[in-house]
Amino acid sequence: MTTQISQPDLLRELEQVVEAELNRHLGVAKEWFPHDYIPWTDGRNYDGLMGGDPWSPDDADIPEVARTALIVNLLTEDNLPSYHHEIAVLF
Repeated sequence: MTTQISQPDLLRELEQVVEAELNRHLGVAKEWFPHDYIPWTDGRNYDGLMGGDPWSPDDADIPEVARTALIVNLLTEDNLPSYHHEIAVLF
């Protein structure tokens, strides 16, 4: 048997737990920046405004599976608003 609870009551019930977990997270979180992990000394200029060399797939120093995963990630991120709209319309 389940008990029905209203949304305001549920929010009040969860408030202390969420506050405690958020404070725990903020207490142990360490600030970091993605650019700290980029090996800038390995970089070079490519075609375009900087007048560098043309890029080729051989320039990528990551495994093919990682490259494919990044491409899929970009495709899904770019299309995320469209997916959200379709889901919202269907459901």
